[in-house]
Formats: sequence, C-alpha cells, structure tokens
Amino acid sequence: MITRPKRVLPLVAASIAAVCCLLWRNDSHGSRPFSCGQSTAYAHCPRRPRANGVSKEDKDRMIDNRLAGLRQDRTRIPATIAALNPPAKAETHMTNLLALARLGAVEALPAIDALIAADADQETTSYAIAARARLVAEADAREQNVGADRASAKVQRFYEQLRLSPDDLNGAEAAFQPSLQQPGGGGRAVVVTPVGVNAVQELADMVYHGSYKDYALLPGVTGVNFQVDHGAGLKMRLAPLSRQQRITTMVEELSHKKKYALWDALEGQLLADEGSAASQAMAAKLRDIREHRSGYSAEGIGSMFGILGDIGDPAYAPLVESFREDSDPAVAEYAERTYGAIAKGIRVQAVYGY
Repeated sequence: MITRPKRVLPLVAASIAAVCCLLWRNDSHGSRPFSCGQSTAYAHCPRRPRANGVSKEDKDRMIDNRLAGLRQDRTRIPATIAALNPPAKAETHMTNLLALARLGAVEALPAIDALIAADADQETTSYAIAARARLVAEADAREQNVGADRASAKVQRFYEQLRLSPDDLNGAEAAFQPSLQQPGGGGRAVVVTPVGVNAVQELADMVYHGSYKDYALLPGVTGVNFQVDHGAGLKMRLAPLSRQQRITTMVEELSHKKKYALWDALEGQLLADEGSAASQAMAAKLRDIREHRSGYSAEGIGSMFGILGDIGDPAYAPLVESFREDSDPAVAEYAERTYGAIAKGIRVQAVYGY
C-alpha cells in the first residue's frame, strides 16, 4: 500500500478547505449569503476549493487546461506539462494533473515523477500519485477493444499502478472522513488527503466521463463505496444519465437550493463543465423563475448566476442584469455581484482537481 505521512498544512496550501460557494453571515442587514472567496470563514470540505491567490493569467491557463482534458484536446498537452513547475500553487498543479490524467498524456510522466519526487507539498504529492495512476490507465487502455473490455483494462491498470485494492480505497475514505468534521485550529487544515481518497475521486471521474454501462458491473467499481465522498458520490449518481439528463437534473437541484452546503460547488462545477448547453438550460430556468417565483429561494437563483459566471458567456449578461432590481434584495445582490464579470466574459473555475 502507498502511504504518505501527514503534517499540518496552511489552509491555503491544503485541499481540505473552503469551497467557494454560498455561505451565510449575520450582519446589521440580517442574514445574507456571501462568497467564501470574500470571507474569512472557512470550513472543511472533502474536495478542492476555488483557486485563491492565483494570478488571472494562471487562472485562465488552468481553465483552458481543464477544458482540454474534458474535451480530449491533446494540443494543450505541452503547455500543461510546462505548467508543472514546483513553485506553483497546489491548486494549479492539481488542475493540470487532472487534465493530463484525463488525456492519458504519457509524455507528461517524467514531469509528474519529478513532481512526486520533489514532494514540495504533500497535498500535491498525494494527488499526483493518484493522477499518475489514472494517466497510465487511460493511456494503456487505448490499446484495448472498445466498450467493456477497455473499461475493465483501464480499471485493472489503475489499481496496478496504485498498488491498492478497492478495500484499501474504502479504508482510506473511512479513516479520512471523520477528520473532516474536526475544526482546523487557527484557520488551518490538519490533514492531508490520502492517496486512497484521491483515487476514489479519480475512479469516479473515469466512470463519469466514460460509458457507465461498461463500468457498472466491474468489481473494481462495485467494490468501492463512493457515497462516503460527496464529489465521487455525486458523479456516480449522475453517471447513468445522458448528458442532457445530467444538465436538467443539476439545474433543477441547484435552482431549488434553500441554502448552499459546502459541496454544492462541486455540482456547480460539473454543470459549468457542460458549457453552452448548461448556460441555455439555466437561462431557460431563470426566465421561468422570473415569471413563477414560488418554490425558489435567493440561494437557488444566485447559484444560477454564479455558474453562468463560471462559464463566462457574456450573451447571458442581459438576463442577469434583469434581476439587479429584483424585489428580493438578496437576489438583486447576487445579480449585482455577478453581472459585471459575466458582461466582460470573465471565466471562473469554481473548484480545482475535480
């Protein structure tokens, strides 16, 4: 089994931190939701937060690299490999590692091995080990026949590279989850995500972006308890659905939120990953909400604004602007905060390494 020693890490360097989502504060104006990117309130969450403290240029590159992995655009592989420089922030590394893993970019292995050997940041190292195993599995499986044979070969190779079993992954999750409930003293996270936990999330991502029916009965999949991890569980719940069904489901769920849980930003990122199709679905929902408000809260409406901002299509700025004078002050505040960025086409990556 691969294990990594644990140490206390600053919150900004660890993956167990605040997810950029809608939280609550009490102030002189009453209870108001706000973005934790603008706050000093942090809480543990079993996945990655928004990339704070990263330059706009690096954020743009991170988004481009993420999209390359999702779209299987191999032309960005050299630029993504070049971004694996040890001085970079953990969130930058994790986004780039995920993109390279999704692409099965074997040419990145020397750079990834160097990153692991340097072990400059334990959170990055842990994630890099899982991403490397996934990268090799994706690359090797291309030699197999399509369908279930390829899925089976990919999962088998993934475990071989990790030198872990499904029981090891379950054990890592079982040991890790209770630690998320312990507050980090002085605003600091006190745990490093184990390799096994990162492996659960990578495995779920493989299934989510593959053909679910090819993976559904594989022992390496059925033997893992994905539901203990919010991000992995979400992907496995949505995996059997078609793309349009996923979009519809996520729009319905997020638009009806009464209050954001920390992991709702994970679902928001999945929806943002769908790009223009998601924007169209959210725009239709917002137009319906404008006419039929019953059953929707400011948090649900605000989530639609935020995800439109993550996608960054200025064509939807007029729709968001129409809510700036909404009768609900909280809705108007959400629209005000997001309108400017959407109008300028500024893209935002809600979470990293996910």
